[in-house]
Amino acid sequence: MSQKTVALFGSARIEPGSDLYLQTVDSAALLAREGWRISTGGGPGLMEAANKGAAETCEGSTCSLGYSIYLPFEASTNEFVQQETHHKTFFTRLDQFTEECDAFIALPGGWGTLLEVLIVVQLLQVGHIKNKPLILVGSAWESILLRADEILKHQGVVGRDEGPFWHLTSSPISAAKLLLELDASDSIGSENASLLEGKTSCDIPRHVHAEGVQSEAGRDEAPAQRTMGRRAIRRANLSRTCAKGGRSRRR
Repeated sequence: MSQKTVALFGSARIEPGSDLYLQTVDSAALLAREGWRISTGGGPGLMEAANKGAAETCEGSTCSLGYSIYLPFEASTNEFVQQETHHKTFFTRLDQFTEECDAFIALPGGWGTLLEVLIVVQLLQVGHIKNKPLILVGSAWESILLRADEILKHQGVVGRDEGPFWHLTSSPISAAKLLLELDASDSIGSENASLLEGKTSCDIPRHVHAEGVQSEAGRDEAPAQRTMGRRAIRRANLSRTCAKGGRSRRR
């Protein structure tokens, strides 16, 4: 069985040594000990914390990944990234996250983290990704997404029977523990996962509440761009299959 990868999204502004930073280090270390690879945007803050927890746990192997992009305030990749893939645009980076990762944990973050969360939610909604849990950490995500879900359903632009497409947790460590529980129950990457029992490939699991490559910038990116193009074609084919064989979904 191939090693699974979880994306940890989160703020670049959280300072090392803060409670949230240290909790993220511990959570990534727990997942790395259980055989998970950790991928982040490769920047500072909570991304650095996740890479640090992984890199310090799996010495001698590669489990700390960075999908980086140049930003004026994130000029370099954090020192704990063991394997880097550099992107010129957010779009190709988001594509790599959603294609290569088996699960997603969204820690507290700003607009960039919200973009990553919404991309995953939309891909879950239309069935372009499946059996890949999205776990949200903290009350901010609960307030934002549950309110958005309520408004969109009231307006009739999202079906009443759709979603929510996420799990809610209170802390980084509870998110890591929930992910391990889902993995142990074969709810990740399995066509017959318990969370999808009785559903088609176009259906998405309900949410639950829980407590508690290219390695350098500047290399030729044409092969990666061709790969992205093939992935887009595969996703378009899946969309047509779902439209024919399952319930159609409004975006």
